[in-house]
Amino acid sequence: MTPSRILDIDIDLFVNEPAYWCEAGKRLSSDDYRTWSETEIRSFLEGACGLRSANRTPGRIVDHHHEVFHIWRDLVESGAVETPFEVVHPDSHADLGLGDPGWVYLMGELLHLPIAERANPKVGWEHMNAGNYLAFAAACGWLSKLTYVHHPQGGNDVMHYHFRDFDTASNEIELKRCPLERLRHLLVSEPSYLNFGVQQRGPTLPFRKISCLDYRSEQPFDYVFFARSPEFTPVESDLLLPIFREYIQVI
Repeated sequence: MTPSRILDIDIDLFVNEPAYWCEAGKRLSSDDYRTWSETEIRSFLEGACGLRSANRTPGRIVDHHHEVFHIWRDLVESGAVETPFEVVHPDSHADLGLGDPGWVYLMGELLHLPIAERANPKVGWEHMNAGNYLAFAAACGWLSKLTYVHHPQGGNDVMHYHFRDFDTASNEIELKRCPLERLRHLLVSEPSYLNFGVQQRGPTLPFRKISCLDYRSEQPFDYVFFARSPEFTPVESDLLLPIFREYIQVI
């Protein structure tokens, strides 16, 4: 079976600027945040990503982005998708964990489990969530390559703890197993393998970062997923959902 390619889009990409530290249950101000035009959205979906409404791609629309983790798990467990698979992630956020404490749980607990037992992580602010689920997918060994297609005004929110040598410029994701108590009491300005007490370094995963203005897919996708991410979009974004549905064969 040919390795699958998954297009994993957050609708917050199609807003005039990225939003951070948003309040749960609240939508962005329509005065300050505006959606792209239908023409601009279709140009990206068709021109950059190769989607076609006449030949719909299997997928689904979810409310919160970490819900795709569970869908991918089901696809893997059913045998519909073989691992590892490639993920292309057009989003205003990297979703690798910068800005929440879930990295402590990932590095200090989940990575201590055998890889076959990592597909049912706890969910929440201190665990797996919409802002870090891609790191958890990597921890499961699902990913062969990750491309972050970022907003023209974003792209600087990549979680350096999860990169080789703690350096995002390495372009290699490298998850690290560490003592939980060490992480809970970590007070260091410069992260290092020594300071973190790294016990095991995972295999590296190729990572690429590119603006959505420059991205062009050279191969078709096997699955496509869209996330509404209501806290990071104005209510007008919901009016775009019929456009996205045109490109999906719901699974």
